[in-house]
Amino acid sequence: MKRSEALEKISEFCKLKHYALATEDTYIHWTGRFFDWLAKNHATIGETPAARMEGFLSDLARQDVAAATQNQAFSALLFFYRNVMKQEPGDVNALRAKRPQFLRHSPPVADVSKILSAVQDTPQYPFRLIACMLYGCGLRVSEPIAIRIRDLDLANKRFIARQAKGAKDRMIPIPDCLIDPIKLQINAARAVWQRSVSQGIPVQLPHQLARKYKSYGSEFSWFWLFPMPSSCIDPRTKDSVWWHCLPTGVQKALRQAGAAAGLGGLVRPHDLRHAWATHAHDSGASVRDLQEILGHRSLETTMIYVHSEIERVTSPLEALHIAV
Repeated sequence: MKRSEALEKISEFCKLKHYALATEDTYIHWTGRFFDWLAKNHATIGETPAARMEGFLSDLARQDVAAATQNQAFSALLFFYRNVMKQEPGDVNALRAKRPQFLRHSPPVADVSKILSAVQDTPQYPFRLIACMLYGCGLRVSEPIAIRIRDLDLANKRFIARQAKGAKDRMIPIPDCLIDPIKLQINAARAVWQRSVSQGIPVQLPHQLARKYKSYGSEFSWFWLFPMPSSCIDPRTKDSVWWHCLPTGVQKALRQAGAAAGLGGLVRPHDLRHAWATHAHDSGASVRDLQEILGHRSLETTMIYVHSEIERVTSPLEALHIAV
């Protein structure tokens, strides 16, 4: 199979399985690199899919890539062989990159307050509200910006995070202090929606809804809470659509806020999610409830926010009374 044909088929299968565009781009990227590697090394590796994957993944490990990067490449190639080639690769015994054990970076409450206070809005986007939702609701950066008006239930102070990581919907409680700012943002979104309707440009809809229910594209209930100020081209359909705020804008706003707050420019949206989980647990929230809101499949993942009280351990050096 030719490289171009393989990449085209991957794109088709990703659309068929309703994978996110970012996932499609990642699978295409790694499969393309795999084909390029095969062109250079085909004569020196085995003919079985497992042998080819082992050679490519081992080569990545020797380049000192992160373990997550190698695993991403492995998932892409597994998808390619199973869905495009209709083959089961078998056991892949590649040289594995080591996954370091990092502690989650969770800013203390005082630092979170400084960060949120330093976030600056722009004429296009209310970045402070988005940042407050990241921390106030324990969200991934992709989740608040992808909220549609129909997902909000302000009467019950909650919203639905739809098709988040793992293609799962989940219910998220909204703090009381964010209800009024969200209502104001709904009014701002309505003004953008009215402009989109007057221009005849629909909101981007998931999967095949745009074909099945053409009226949905002009309904306010399907519009974004944080829309772009103007339309763009859907990379899949090539049609003009209205899209939501991009995560890169939120990431930049937080980096700038971290620098302005004297905390460096390394503040990430995920740091606020970690902070929410840590601070909520410290305030008495159960691990099971945290797992539900965070959307973790495994309770073990949520347990990283349960920290031992290391201060309770007294060093035996104290009992020696040695002059230092």
